[in-house]
Amino acid sequence: MKLLHCRLSSVRRHRELTLAFDPGLTLITGANETGKSSLVEALHRTLFLRATATGAPVQRMRSLQHPGHPQVDLQFQARGREWALQKRFSGQSGTTSLKGTGEAPRLGAEAEEHLATLLGVEEIIGSRQAGRVLPSRWAHLWVMQGEAGRDLLQLGGEYYDLHGLIEQLEQRADAALQSPLDQQLHRQLEQLVSSSLTSRGTRHQSRLWQCEQALEERRLQLDAATADLERYEQANAALDAIEDKQRQLEQVQSPSLEAKRQRLVALQQQQDKALAERKGVEQQLIPMQQQQSQLAMQQRNLRQTEESLQRQQKQLKQVDAELNRLSETINQAEEAVKNARRNRDQREAERSALEQQGQRLRRLEEHKQLQERLGHLIQQRQHQQAWQQELVDITKALAGLRAPARKELNTLKDQQRQLEAVQVRLEAMASVVTLERSDQEVRLDDESLATGESQRRSSTFALSIGENVRVRISPGGGAGLEELCQDRQALQDAIATSLKTWQATSLEELDGRFEKRMQLHTRESLLKQQRSSAGTDEGLERDEQTLRQRLRDLDEELSDEELSDEELTTVDPSLPESSSSRNGDTLQQQLAHCRSRYRQVKDEGQKAQQGLQDLEQRCITVSNTHQALQLKREGLLAETRSLHKQLETMIRDHGDGNVLTETLRQLTEQIEQLRSKLSAFADTAGSNDAQRPNAASQLATLRQEEQAMQQQLQNLSAERGGLLERCRSLGKGDPYAVTEESRTLLQQAEQEHQDEALQVRAHRHLLELFDTARSDLSSRYTAPIRDGISSYLTPLLRHPGDACALNYAAKDGLKDLSLQRDGLMLPFTALSGGMKEQLNAALRLAIADALRSGHDNCLPVLFDDAFTNTDPERLQTVLAMLRKAVDSGLQVIVLSCDGSPYCEIADTVVTLG
Repeated sequence: MKLLHCRLSSVRRHRELTLAFDPGLTLITGANETGKSSLVEALHRTLFLRATATGAPVQRMRSLQHPGHPQVDLQFQARGREWALQKRFSGQSGTTSLKGTGEAPRLGAEAEEHLATLLGVEEIIGSRQAGRVLPSRWAHLWVMQGEAGRDLLQLGGEYYDLHGLIEQLEQRADAALQSPLDQQLHRQLEQLVSSSLTSRGTRHQSRLWQCEQALEERRLQLDAATADLERYEQANAALDAIEDKQRQLEQVQSPSLEAKRQRLVALQQQQDKALAERKGVEQQLIPMQQQQSQLAMQQRNLRQTEESLQRQQKQLKQVDAELNRLSETINQAEEAVKNARRNRDQREAERSALEQQGQRLRRLEEHKQLQERLGHLIQQRQHQQAWQQELVDITKALAGLRAPARKELNTLKDQQRQLEAVQVRLEAMASVVTLERSDQEVRLDDESLATGESQRRSSTFALSIGENVRVRISPGGGAGLEELCQDRQALQDAIATSLKTWQATSLEELDGRFEKRMQLHTRESLLKQQRSSAGTDEGLERDEQTLRQRLRDLDEELSDEELSDEELTTVDPSLPESSSSRNGDTLQQQLAHCRSRYRQVKDEGQKAQQGLQDLEQRCITVSNTHQALQLKREGLLAETRSLHKQLETMIRDHGDGNVLTETLRQLTEQIEQLRSKLSAFADTAGSNDAQRPNAASQLATLRQEEQAMQQQLQNLSAERGGLLERCRSLGKGDPYAVTEESRTLLQQAEQEHQDEALQVRAHRHLLELFDTARSDLSSRYTAPIRDGISSYLTPLLRHPGDACALNYAAKDGLKDLSLQRDGLMLPFTALSGGMKEQLNAALRLAIADALRSGHDNCLPVLFDDAFTNTDPERLQTVLAMLRKAVDSGLQVIVLSCDGSPYCEIADTVVTLG
């Protein structure tokens, strides 16, 4: 898989960002806060997060500076063709489009499912899984900012695609690391163990669980049967004891009490006759004592009533004074509530007006920004048209330009240099003939040579002196001269033929044509790159239509909700004039001032509302107190009236206090006289009566004893009946047989549970042995990854024995990443910060190299500020590591604040402004 091109809209600080990825190493550089990490997060969420997702991952993509929902267009290569992916993250209305070369576009859920197939993942993540699963996607390929120093293998197998890695290692091995039978056996053992056990204990509804439940049920049955047997035996023993006690009461105690009762009855008759006379005097005394008590009580009630009436009248006066004070307080509180409510309503009206004004100003600001973006898009389309026309002109110019290719031009230049070299050699062999004096005619190649004349010849020539002397002279001794002449002629013919073919008069003209064609090609490539970076005509036109539609909507909203200057002045006179102006600075000032004033008015409104609530609560409290006092006053009035009536009734029936006092004195004197008579009578007859036993008290005691015995007999009878019923109920099912049967069933359940538990332990032990045997293959799993890491870290391994190490466990996957240096094995946690970054990078590259065969032999590996702790000397090793990864077929993307060290190995450099 390769990333080809991306386009971001309204993502964090990026209003529009378009860039292309090189198949080799792409460097993306820029200062802090230029949006590098925002670009990485947007690409990651576009690949693995649904467009309809909500929550923090989508909120972090939203721009606080630019309007609109985040949208990402991504082009990539996978499964042998190019794909265009577009996602618009807008919650439930989010859209997804995926289109492959030569295919109809897929939309919505179908597009998300096919994207998951292309990426080799189970599914594209929704909102609920985003926080838990999203960080683990491509964590082995993409190093997010701040994650370079974490041990990748300690995070878990889902963070580095353990299953895919094992699958690729199995395919690359000479022989299968595990046979299909081994894998099937392991799955069956896992199913057997998991069907009975979980990480927290016995699995619910499994056979072992059923045996445990049955065992517990049998134990409870045995305990219940044993308890019933014990209760049955206890009931029988208690019944025997009750029957013994009942016989004792009926046969022994009952006759003794009857004889004692007859003696006491005779004695009581004698005592009653002696006391009859005394009772006559006492009967005269009792009415008088009763009348005395009634008169004393009436006197006491009269005095208490008068005191209560005085207290009630005093308390009534206090309540009236408090009610008058509370009435004034309630009037003041109601007036304060009215003022506070008016103040609150004024603040709320001002806040509502400011809110409407703020919405309008934000629409004006959005209108201006959309106009700027529309102008930018129109300018881009004009540039596109101009670039298209220039491309057409360049194509025409290239079609009409006859210029050789670089190879042909170089061949022609070589021929020219060879011709010049031959000319130089011929010139070096040239001879100069000068006739100083002669008495005969001298001819040079049949041409007369005058005295003092000089001729230069670079080829063989003839010199004639007189009629009989002719000398042939070969310059340079004649060796190779003819071959040089032939070479010169051949070169001249070849050059002339080439110039004729290209319709040129000289080599310099051809060179100029070639330079012109190279310039045209360079300009053509630059124009195509500019067009590609600016976007397609369809995309620009679609964006322009969207912006125009939004502008029309805003114009309608502004025309519907336009505020007059008078209303704006009414809302806030301190706002600048010309509030309907769409000048950027004025809108920003107005919007900032409106927001400030809105917050101030909102705070004042909240304070006013709180004050109103406090006043209303206070008013309610005072009103409640007033009502309570009013009710108390009414109660006091009712009690006072009742006391007046009661006092009048007492005086009418018994007289006032003086009359009651006199009557009570006379009655007291009469009672004293009767008491004296009774005392004298008691002294004469008391000596004989004191010697006789008190038969009445003894009879009363005897009756109590008889009643207690009868009650005890009744209780014993009732208890005996209950015990008989209990014995019949407990003995109905033969508790001894039930107990023995329950004990037998418990033994059977224990045996079944023991057999099933033994089988489960055997399965688990066999699975542990099988996992141990599988773990012994760790070297065969880890060897390719370990060799890959070591090959990337070769410049850092200074001694022959230095190497990296890691282990494999069937349950945990790859683990225990460490580095052996200078004969010492250093775990990952003991390494320095820079070494952790380098070892992690080598591990990721080795994993990507092992996985790429399942992804069209290429995977993109991304590093976002991943080497911040690496010193400059080690950084050269990192550069070699990244370059080696690119040469082996991986696509590498590096993001860094300081991109200068990476420029020397980068195939493409992108600088974010």
